[in-house]
Amino acid sequence: MHQKRGQISLFGILAIVLLIIAGSYFIMESDVLNKGAVEVQSVQSFKPNTGSIAQYVESCLSRTGEEAISFVGLQGGYEDVNSAEFLYSPPFYTAYYFYEGEDLTPSMSRIEQEMSAFVVNYLPDCLEDFETFKQRGISVSQGEPRVTASLGEEVASFSLSLPLQIEASNGQQALSDFRAEVRTPFRKMLEVASTLTQQQVEDPQYICLSCILQETAKNNFKVELVQIDNLTYAVVMNDSTTGLYLIYANKYEEYDCNNPPPDANSQFLQQCLSSQIAQLGYTFTVEDIPNFLVRVGEPFSYQVSATGRNVVFEKPSNHDWPPFFSIGRTTGQIQFTVQSSDIGDHIIWLQFKDDIGSNTYRSFKITVIS
Repeated sequence: MHQKRGQISLFGILAIVLLIIAGSYFIMESDVLNKGAVEVQSVQSFKPNTGSIAQYVESCLSRTGEEAISFVGLQGGYEDVNSAEFLYSPPFYTAYYFYEGEDLTPSMSRIEQEMSAFVVNYLPDCLEDFETFKQRGISVSQGEPRVTASLGEEVASFSLSLPLQIEASNGQQALSDFRAEVRTPFRKMLEVASTLTQQQVEDPQYICLSCILQETAKNNFKVELVQIDNLTYAVVMNDSTTGLYLIYANKYEEYDCNNPPPDANSQFLQQCLSSQIAQLGYTFTVEDIPNFLVRVGEPFSYQVSATGRNVVFEKPSNHDWPPFFSIGRTTGQIQFTVQSSDIGDHIIWLQFKDDIGSNTYRSFKITVIS
């Protein structure tokens, strides 16, 4: 009886073990089938990894954006040299901001358009038709790019619309919108240039060097004026931190007696008048007056010689004559008699004028002895 019970127990144990083994098999088989189903589903829903392509495009967009800023900065904010009044004088090929009294500074939106045009033109050089990806079996077809550049206070942003159709052996995907930002002081440099040009328009005859130096220095920019000819200067502004340049040109109007400036001063008009009078053969001359030695009690007389129209002989406003000195205002005849109280040296200044505005000065010394 005990032996049969032992056999039953042994068979019971073996049966339990077999049930455990069989259950484990079915569980493992179910897991493998389920895992296989997941893997098949993952393969069927897989699309090409577009992250690297997006990074590639935005890297090129950023690089080309930097080149756009540098390039248009050298040309006064323009990508196309035919789109503005330009200075062509190697090494300068840049736009005029001030031209004979007129403000030609481009607007900020115009410069953003020029930057956008540069990126559109040169972005393909960086993308290289996605050849790197094609060599890895990824086909990339592209549409026409559209770029919008925007200049902020410290950052220039570039938005790119470039339709891409990406195909690989295991799927396809489409991309179209990309963006990049470039830190740059370009907008501030343009604002400084605009301010300087407005100041120049307000005073078109003269170059205000102190204005230029003050405006650029307070923005930590360096500036240099390069003379091209008598009337033209290139303004070279530089940001030493980034190495960025903004170059533009100013051309000043040539004024002469036939084309005087709007607010010509009296000196300019007098020079014109003197020039025109000289052309008519008119001369205004005054002789040099020698020094004199005069004795007390002896009458003195001397005729000052001057040629011109209605010349007068006067005392300069900033000079006093000694009490004994006298000269005829219209004759130029000097006549006086000195006394013992006048002994010593006396410096005399005379002013000579004609009735058309010419004037000059002469000085001499009178020494009075006993």
